[in-house]
Amino acid sequence: MKQYIALVLAMVCIFGLVGCAGNSGGATSSEHKSFEFKNVSKLIIISVDGKRYEVADTDKVRQITENIESVRFEKGESSENTNGFGPFIQWYDTKDNLIASISVMGEQTIKYDGFFWTATDGNIDVAVINEILGNVSQTDIKENGYISAEEAETILREYLVSLNILKSDYVLEPPDPVLGEFEDGQIYRFEIRYDGGERLLAIYGVTIDGKEIYMYNLADGEWLQQSGNGDMDTNTESIYKAVLLGEAQFLYVFDGKTEAMDITDIPLIFDADDPSMKIWNFSVVDLDRDGEEEVILFVVGAAGDMGGKMILHQIGEEVFGYICDNRTLEELKTDGTFGFSDPTGVAEGGIATITDFSELGYTIDKISYGTGTHEGWNTFIVDHQPATEEEYFGAADMQSEKPDAEWYDFSNERVSAFLFP
Repeated sequence: MKQYIALVLAMVCIFGLVGCAGNSGGATSSEHKSFEFKNVSKLIIISVDGKRYEVADTDKVRQITENIESVRFEKGESSENTNGFGPFIQWYDTKDNLIASISVMGEQTIKYDGFFWTATDGNIDVAVINEILGNVSQTDIKENGYISAEEAETILREYLVSLNILKSDYVLEPPDPVLGEFEDGQIYRFEIRYDGGERLLAIYGVTIDGKEIYMYNLADGEWLQQSGNGDMDTNTESIYKAVLLGEAQFLYVFDGKTEAMDITDIPLIFDADDPSMKIWNFSVVDLDRDGEEEVILFVVGAAGDMGGKMILHQIGEEVFGYICDNRTLEELKTDGTFGFSDPTGVAEGGIATITDFSELGYTIDKISYGTGTHEGWNTFIVDHQPATEEEYFGAADMQSEKPDAEWYDFSNERVSAFLFP
């Protein structure tokens, strides 16, 4: 697998390992070192996933060797009991004896002889090492019948265009490196950017066999499958996206009936007299835990003390909209649970989730909560069972440790770039 030095440099920074250098050959003091390799016949480069690549090209051998020899290093902290490392370079002489072995952490840092060493004069040419590892990786891919990065980009571009995600002012570009680790294999990664490439909207990936497309969830660091094996299920995504972009209506549920509305009507539902009322953020969470996500819209006016939330839920081919006030869906979590309280914020409060979405409404399932008066709560429930005050607040502490749902700025650009799982 293609492994790159730039990725491990950050790991060095985490440990705060500054000032390093090795001593082999012409060392000028016990704390400084310059390398000198004699009678070099070949190099072995070992990637961070353990693959060995022999470099027999005399020009490449000379280029890497002369570069390392030109850098002066200073000895730093011990590298024992640390996890960070980069590709290893091993020099062999004409009798196939090992001359030296170093781990290249970046342009300024190496591991050698149990210590970190930092370049004080000159830089390590990591580009040529990356080039060797990259070329070998691409060769391996072609030999195994996998697609190239260019072919992966074509597949992804056609997919994004078909969903109207890739706008004319968006840029689809690969990061460096384009090839990354993915489950038990590899994936080609691409970024969607706008504002001249300055702002990142989303990250997508195409598996090296060209059969599956994924979106990278920036909130939890996971790849979410969007299509695979030729079957592209974009129904849910396209319906939600059409509603959010104002290209389709939804059915607003109230008083046991429904009314067709546009996305621009939502602020008016909360306060038709407040011109500053608008949708500020949206989140995507499986509220009822049925395997299908809902979209939650956060609506508020300029004062910040009015408004509420609108839940969009798909039933069949239709999207239904349900409102709730700002005392519901508080501190929304990724598992669909949330905090709630009564309108006064005094008589009742706790943890809940939503069940039983229908054309007529939904049900709030109160899981753990307390009730009482302004003088204090005196009744507690935990997991639907009577509990003590201590047990309730223990459950509340556990709830607070759950990961929060991600909220995104509501804009056509952000909605267009978002793929709904």
